[in-house]
Amino acid sequence: MINCRSGNADTSRQTVSIATVLLLLFFFQASPGFGQSPSSEKTQIEFVQKKYESVREGYIDLRWNAIEGATQYEVVENDGLVVFRGAFPQAMISGLANGEYSYQVKALNSEGELIAQSNQPALVTVEHWPLWQAIGLFSIGLIVFLAIIFVIIQGALATRESRSESVTDQKEIAE
Repeated sequence: MINCRSGNADTSRQTVSIATVLLLLFFFQASPGFGQSPSSEKTQIEFVQKKYESVREGYIDLRWNAIEGATQYEVVENDGLVVFRGAFPQAMISGLANGEYSYQVKALNSEGELIAQSNQPALVTVEHWPLWQAIGLFSIGLIVFLAIIFVIIQGALATRESRSESVTDQKEIAE
């Protein structure tokens, strides 16, 4: 036998109502925006590193966060030139002369529509090694290379003399 009080039925209805309201609030809070479609909201792309100072080698490796639904990324230089197009959230850009560069990245879906773009550009300052330093290091490398070649030739000649002496010694012993 189950005893039911009339107060318990009212309490359970209030509990269900509160749970329903909380569930609806959670649903609307988790949605992209009340009255907005998910495609109207642009996701932002952030570069991992936003500033590259004193790049000496003339190339950089740009990386950014991946965007869900993106099938292609484009990296655009400050003059509007697309310098990279690919499927992964990173790009290596080479052949940079001395100067300052600014890069933006765009994410595109499978239809080629823009779904996200970076708000802050990646700023790059390229300053190659000075010519005197490059020539100096090249000269040191050339001297080391020639010294190694000299040692190899000396070793080969010494080995040849040693073999010819041992052959001569063996002929003398045999006679």
